[in-house]
Amino acid sequence: MRLFVTVVSLALLWQGCGRSETFPLARPCTRQQNGAPPLPLSTSGELTHAWNADICIPITMGGSVSRRDEFEKALAAWSARSCTALCFERPTVREDVPTGLKDRRIHAAFGFDSHNEWSFAYDPVTGEILNGVIWLSNNSTQGDVLKQLGQVLGFVPVPTVDSTLSRVDPHSSATGLTAADEKSVCAAYPACIN
Repeated sequence: MRLFVTVVSLALLWQGCGRSETFPLARPCTRQQNGAPPLPLSTSGELTHAWNADICIPITMGGSVSRRDEFEKALAAWSARSCTALCFERPTVREDVPTGLKDRRIHAAFGFDSHNEWSFAYDPVTGEILNGVIWLSNNSTQGDVLKQLGQVLGFVPVPTVDSTLSRVDPHSSATGLTAADEKSVCAAYPACIN
């Protein structure tokens, strides 16, 4: 599978817009310390790529909206743990993929013939993931959806870790996260304790 990671340069624009302009930040909190994740987050140089844990990530879907339930189950699997602050807004139907610096969302497109792909754009100064796209084939399984979503959240597959991301079968019938996936999401996106 080809991997597309889109780098968006925000240095100039970032200085001119407040982070709370589009998504107001939640009140400051002290986060749980959940140890190192078994699945590392994607990095480039010294930057770790992750979503801002203080917002609920907007979600849009295009293509076959008949797959909405399957996609919502994958969103719930990644965000359902009480140890994580990760949350998603309810998916809305929208055909266009995220573009621009303020178009912060994850977009899922269904209906492709051959294989699954994903990409995300991040701020080169902070490493914060700004938007992501998941392209899913007509024969994608729940395991495929879980895997692609995990990668758009910034997680990297590790062959030696039992994870939804590193399953050998590209069309795994998995319907949930493994213990390593759960531990990773809680470490990377920890919940507030105050």
